[in-house]
Amino acid sequence: MKAKTKSFAAHYHEFAKATGTLKYLMEMPQHYPAKQIVYQRDVKFLPLSTANVASYVVIGKDEDFEYVVHPHRTAGYVINLGELKHALKTKNQVLPAMTVSLRDTPLGIKQAHALRIRERYARNNVATKWYEGYVKRFDAIASDFEHMEGGMRLWRSLIANARGHGLEVCTHSFDTNETKPVDASTPLEEIWSTTPEKHSTVIILKKNETR
Repeated sequence: MKAKTKSFAAHYHEFAKATGTLKYLMEMPQHYPAKQIVYQRDVKFLPLSTANVASYVVIGKDEDFEYVVHPHRTAGYVINLGELKHALKTKNQVLPAMTVSLRDTPLGIKQAHALRIRERYARNNVATKWYEGYVKRFDAIASDFEHMEGGMRLWRSLIANARGHGLEVCTHSFDTNETKPVDASTPLEEIWSTTPEKHSTVIILKKNETR
């Protein structure tokens, strides 16, 4: 009989009683304002073998892209299906359209880290779709700590559209153990830090547990 996986809520409330041990990992996202969003050139991406791609967990798919997670949940990728088809035909590797690293936290959820999108896919909403697919499959994910302009805009989009996709966003303070729902009306200073100070607050995208 398959062991029952502890729910996100169980992990969350259990850890909230502990305090303190996440401060070095999970802090209020730091926003670094910029005049424009900077995307990555193809040379910045490592190619993936098509055999590896085939072994990844699929969390979503549309006409142009496949959204996947490494079997050990150490990273996530978005693969352009046209490029994948060409790679299979020519027996070459394929460049991911997007990559994101995932690291463990004592909350029992993963924290995103170092998300990168190739320039040619900058306007395909691949990051938003990957995040939504990941949470629907694995219940929750914590935000990166460092947010360039594109990262902040991504999370603002997730916040604004979460409920329409059966999701919700909240912040949790490890200083006060207080959890607060976040929506489009939440003041930015309650979500992102624009000073060098580090605050023991994390932002999380998770399933809407009231549904």
